[in-house]
Amino acid sequence: MRRTLLLAATAAALAAPGAASANGADWTADDLRRVVKTWLESNGRGAVAGDDLLIDDRFRKPACGQEPNVAARSARSTSVLVRCAGPTPWEIVIRVEGDAQKATPAVVTGAARRAGEADDDRKVVVAKANLTAGTILTADVLEERAVDTAPGAAAIRSLDEAKGLRLIGAVQPGAVLTTRNVARAPHVLKGEPVTIQSGGSGFEVNMPGRAEADAYEGSLISVRNMRSGTIVTGRLGPGGIVVVR
Repeated sequence: MRRTLLLAATAAALAAPGAASANGADWTADDLRRVVKTWLESNGRGAVAGDDLLIDDRFRKPACGQEPNVAARSARSTSVLVRCAGPTPWEIVIRVEGDAQKATPAVVTGAARRAGEADDDRKVVVAKANLTAGTILTADVLEERAVDTAPGAAAIRSLDEAKGLRLIGAVQPGAVLTTRNVARAPHVLKGEPVTIQSGGSGFEVNMPGRAEADAYEGSLISVRNMRSGTIVTGRLGPGGIVVVR
């Protein structure tokens, strides 16, 4: 299955191909492909071919003084935020479709974790930087660290356990993550693309839609039919499919 990145930006994000920033080094679609490809691969999405990242080639923005930050916006990672903190700051949302999507890990309780762990396990997961409330946790902002004493039952012990969860409150660098300061992240965020599925006996119809609110798998969600413009309600299933009956 191909990974398709669709650029979600306003017309202001596009300029003539010959446009140049003040320092003569605009950021282009190829630059976006490079940083998003690297981010996807470093966060367990497997090898990503450059040709699989389809971004509007007209994209132009002032160059960043350093590599821009890339962050997931929801548990399914159906969109990522690329933020440049250069002399002329900018940010852009890039939507992700295809098999790059990953399910959100469940929050594992202390009792369930202890059932299979070794007595000498002394690993915890800590933040590598200041993280704000609402951050979707990814491998690039976390690290595993060994501690001298057995961590509490609420401590999160591995990156795999932490990835995809959302922070309830801000944390500082070196802070140990626990089940008290993370929560399951929504599988779909408001504004993200979904597939509306309806049908009856012997037939099925799929239509492109857009989420009108955050939602978890199994919950009811209002979505806008992108063809008709109407809003319908259905139940969110795996892979961003909203079943309407």
